[in-house]
Amino acid sequence: MSDWTGEVLRSGDVYEIRLLNMTIPDRVDPPDELPTIIAGRGWITVNSEHEATIKYDFSAFYAWGTTPLADEPAVSGITPDATVTEVIHRMRMDVALP
Repeated sequence: MSDWTGEVLRSGDVYEIRLLNMTIPDRVDPPDELPTIIAGRGWITVNSEHEATIKYDFSAFYAWGTTPLADEPAVSGITPDATVTEVIHRMRMDVALP
């Protein structure tokens, strides 16, 4: 599996995150199969300077040669009626150790 890569798009106070990843089920080098593309989309809300919430409303697997987030996925994961929420906490830098 590759590292996740993506972009954050801003529209006013709303932030959209789009993520992509590639995975190959083969463990041989070079692989016998083309990669599968995993795509996801979420919406970021900044709660404070130390916390943000990401609500993912879409994830899917795409066959090689298709365009993620535009073409029909091979398999859908997260859907708008079954979102996944992630809360990210940033470690405060002003905390003193005892």
